[in-house]
Amino acid sequence: MNNRNSTKCVLCGSDNSRVYRLLGGYTIVRCLNDGLIYVNPQPPLNEYREFYNTDYFARKDRAGQGYRDYLGERDIHQKNCSKILAKIQKARPGKGRILDVGCAFGFFVRCAQEKGWEAFGVDFSDEAAQWAQRELKVKVFTGSTASCGFPDAHFDVVCMIGVIEHLLNPLQELEEASRVLKKDGLLCIITVDFDHIIGRGSLKPPEHLYYFSIATLKKILTKAGFSIYAHESYSTLYSIQDLITRSFHYADKFINNSLLKRAWKQVHTSVNRLAYLLKAQRLPVAFADGQIFMIAKK
Repeated sequence: MNNRNSTKCVLCGSDNSRVYRLLGGYTIVRCLNDGLIYVNPQPPLNEYREFYNTDYFARKDRAGQGYRDYLGERDIHQKNCSKILAKIQKARPGKGRILDVGCAFGFFVRCAQEKGWEAFGVDFSDEAAQWAQRELKVKVFTGSTASCGFPDAHFDVVCMIGVIEHLLNPLQELEEASRVLKKDGLLCIITVDFDHIIGRGSLKPPEHLYYFSIATLKKILTKAGFSIYAHESYSTLYSIQDLITRSFHYADKFINNSLLKRAWKQVHTSVNRLAYLLKAQRLPVAFADGQIFMIAKK
């Protein structure tokens, strides 16, 4: 805890904030100038890296953090990738060069490549990047966008799908996205809208370090040099099993009564058992989980 790094608001540069909530040993604050909600102090780099180790993508006892079985739900992720790419291609007809920041195991990169894009990905997890290179034969690198050494004005589209809320410095990553984008290139972001009632369940440090509303997301994009092109709500596809687990952990944050907590746990166990008996655990279902789909133009 003593090694954590105090940080100022990335929107206004001020430390004029008030404690919003204490959770899991972390302090979440709200900037009194612009309303941005973020973790402060933030975890040091070694603690941050440790969180995204091998079991981040396969946490059987996940307590709402990470993924229960990311690779096991490959079909669901691929369906989400196709859905997102269709929205991008509607906003920008034609093909080109596309970068997926925080690409995990490269499913979106592969999807874009199959649709005729020259596709690249980058992810903090070396395990995920190596798997993508080995199994999918796609161009995925380990690290950050800056560490990849891409030239200026190299991409037509940059994507951050469920990524910006995880970053230690989202403004820096957005500025790097602007650098590698061509003039009039598009930046596509999906993140939780913290103003949405379901979005309030996304409080889970250290996995999520920033909590954006539509207003604060627009502000940070504008500060990074983008103009807002379009935005809409987005419904994510989940497997029934994953949705049940997420619903349990998210709702649990709002239940303070111990009797209600026990009752909710029994409901969760019963529903999970029913899905297993019906062999419906892997079936996909669209859920309006308070996500923002925003497109910005350089």
